[in-house]
Amino acid sequence: MTNALSYLLAVLLLSGIAYAAAGDTLAEHANERLQLLVTLLYSIAAPIALGLIVFAGVVYSGGQAFDKATREKAKTWSTSIIIGAAIGILIIVLAPFAVSFIVAMGAT
Repeated sequence: MTNALSYLLAVLLLSGIAYAAAGDTLAEHANERLQLLVTLLYSIAAPIALGLIVFAGVVYSGGQAFDKATREKAKTWSTSIIIGAAIGILIIVLAPFAVSFIVAMGAT
């Protein structure tokens, strides 16, 4: 484990040095890649959230066929899944605004 961690740190250090040496062209390329990643995350966030909400419904309805304790657990699990999906969507929606605000604060 320690060897793997030291190799990872060495790779990160060397890639940081290479990134700093490459200059602006690599920074522009990285910016384009990050924008592509954000676009990808936006495109898959809604289907994942919808899938989680459907799964929560399946858990809730499946739990209704059992005894009272299992029904309560299924209700709690499905509520947690729906809250988690909602929080995930909020993070994805609000993250760009938070990052731009922090960047703007650092620029002044």
